[in-house]
Amino acid sequence: MQELFQNPGITLGELSVRLGLAKSTVSGIVDRLEKQGKVIRRRNDNDRRVVHIDLAPQVMEFSQNLSFMRTNYLAGLLASMNEAEINGLLVGLDRLNQFMVQETDGFGAADPDLD
Repeated sequence: MQELFQNPGITLGELSVRLGLAKSTVSGIVDRLEKQGKVIRRRNDNDRRVVHIDLAPQVMEFSQNLSFMRTNYLAGLLASMNEAEINGLLVGLDRLNQFMVQETDGFGAADPDLD
């Protein structure tokens, strides 16, 4: 559902690649979601073999409201923090980012502990 929210109109093939699942598996999932009224399939006007998938309007509205509520919740938490707490959070996030960059730089490199 998150993939559909972030990528409206994605094709079944693109969705299966993003999820790392077989096209037939994703098709079955989409079938069930369509029966539940959560997604809508649209055929491409130029190529009827291509199927685009969208969240149903009520699901899209719910997802947007949920995203807005999460943003407001986080903003409220940050507003309740003092300057020292915010600075500590920023230092921690910066450190986390450094770790992530180090991991990404080493991604795919041989790990001597695994040999």
